[in-house]
Amino acid sequence: KHLQIGGTWDIGPVRLHGGWAKQDDVQAVSTATGGTGSFLNIPGSASFDSNSWLLGVTWNVTSAFAVLASYQALDADGQTVTVGTSRVNYEPDYNIWSVGATYALSRRTNLYTSYASRDADGTLSGNTFNGKQFAVGVRHLF
Repeated sequence: KHLQIGGTWDIGPVRLHGGWAKQDDVQAVSTATGGTGSFLNIPGSASFDSNSWLLGVTWNVTSAFAVLASYQALDADGQTVTVGTSRVNYEPDYNIWSVGATYALSRRTNLYTSYASRDADGTLSGNTFNGKQFAVGVRHLF
């Protein structure tokens, strides 16, 4: 089961973003090292429930330039699972911070840059995972 709700609120040049999600009986998770579309099944018949939050802000500094920031978190309940011959506590908790900016070159084309940092604790593929990502690009809408 998955329930999700979100919304935005405009206050002058600032747009606030918020969201919450509850997911029950999760039995597979995306792997940090397996690439896009790779999933790791939780051993045995174990599953977990989780709550997720997102808070963000977009500030339109000028009509062409905007600054963005967000914080996301996932808090899961703990499960004890068997990995090989060992009993392991599995509680995937994530925190993601990100900042970015866009600059409109025209109505349909913009430049963008972003930086994000993800910290995960209690995963099966090691105790923690800390990933960082930087992106720069051009986006054109057809």
